[in-house]
Amino acid sequence: MTTAIGSNRNTNLTNLSDRLLHESTQNASGLSSGSSTVGFRSPETRFPSGFDLHVPQIAFAQPGYDAAFGQALAREASREAHRRGTVGNCYNAVADVIDRKVDKFLWGDHAYMAADQLAARKDRFREVTANDLANLPAGAVVVWGKGNSDSGHISIALGDGREASDHIAAQMRSHYGGAPARVFIPIR
Repeated sequence: MTTAIGSNRNTNLTNLSDRLLHESTQNASGLSSGSSTVGFRSPETRFPSGFDLHVPQIAFAQPGYDAAFGQALAREASREAHRRGTVGNCYNAVADVIDRKVDKFLWGDHAYMAADQLAARKDRFREVTANDLANLPAGAVVVWGKGNSDSGHISIALGDGREASDHIAAQMRSHYGGAPARVFIPIR
């Protein structure tokens, strides 16, 4: 059976999220005795896709993001990339920028090694989910794991969909080595 566009059945389906929200607000107290219903704030009941309107979806909305520090990192990264204009020295270039703007704490021979070191600097960086790499704020540091590559990759987001390391390019959204990315935003 085919349902025509605009029929009652289609109209009712378009209001699915409204119905789910209404049903979940009626059970706002969370788990009820003898029931397996999840509480009102759970994305599993509010939206079957797991999308929750109250969770920041991009790094710009992250609490504590330091826009001034982020812009300073991005400007310095852009200068460094223009100065170098190479490919294959991403870790060295990004480490030099961070050394000048924070202090010398990045070490090692490969870009992927920076992820744990940035994670340990909770005073200047906070790790956020890598869910929207094309829209990162200025100064976000993206570290790609090793995967099938020797080194992974590291860059600093310029805040306009581009990244800087030892050169400037469009923000990488997947790594040729197949590894996932970790993202660190500059914080106050």
